[in-house]
Amino acid sequence: MPEERTSVDSPEVSAEQDLSQRILGLWYESLGPDADISQGFIENGGDSFKAVLLAHQLFELTGEEIDYLDILEAPDAAALQGAVRAVRHG
Repeated sequence: MPEERTSVDSPEVSAEQDLSQRILGLWYESLGPDADISQGFIENGGDSFKAVLLAHQLFELTGEEIDYLDILEAPDAAALQGAVRAVRHG
């Protein structure tokens, strides 16, 4: 049986895109408007305190616990978005 594909215009894709944008917004809120999404959290001036605050904000956004170490170790914003999606989809 062929695998069903999700349409780009589907509600699931729209929700994932919205989540990605909101995570990116929190990234900038935590690190400042000049943060570089192609660099890691620490390279952008983040520290453990900011990571804990961001983890709390991500919990409020998703209802899922995100380890602050995952934030500190994310090589860039896209990796953080992927880590959040992975936790959400178990």
